Amino acid sequence: MPTPPKRLRVLLLVLLALVLAAFVWRPFTPRPWRGNDLPDLTPSEARRLLEKMAALEAREQAAAETCWAKDLVAQQCGGVFDNVWNALNAASNKWEVVEAFPVPELVAPHLALAQLRPHGIEVRAPDGEGGI
Repeated sequence: MPTPPKRLRVLLLVLLALVLAAFVWRPFTPRPWRGNDLPDLTPSEARRLLEKMAALEAREQAAAETCWAKDLVAQQCGGVFDNVWNALNAASNKWEVVEAFPVPELVAPHLALAQLRPHGIEVRAPDGEGGI
C-alpha cells in the first residue's frame, strides 16, 4: 500500500490543527447572552424601560384575555385528557385509571338530517344540544 504524498499529509495535519484550534478557542469567545456587555442605565432610563416592559406585558395580558381566551380554556381542558392519557400509559391496570376518571355526564349533540355530498359522503351538522 503506497503512502500518501507528503503534501497531502501536511494538508491533513494543518486541517486537523485548525479544527482543534476552533474547538479550543470557541469557549473563550464572548457570547451575547452571557450579559457581560450590559449597558449602564441611569435611573430615569431604567424607569422608562420598566414602564415600556410593563405596558408590553399589559398588552399581552389584554390579548390573552380577549383574543386567546377560548384557546387558553381549551389548553386547560386538554390538559385533563393529557393527564389521563399519561396515567393510562403508565398504569399496569388501565381499568383502575378509567374508573378513577370522573365522568358525571356525557353530552352528545342532536344531529340534523344528513346531507349527501359527492362520493357518498354524508355531512351531519349539529342541531342543538343533546344528552345521554
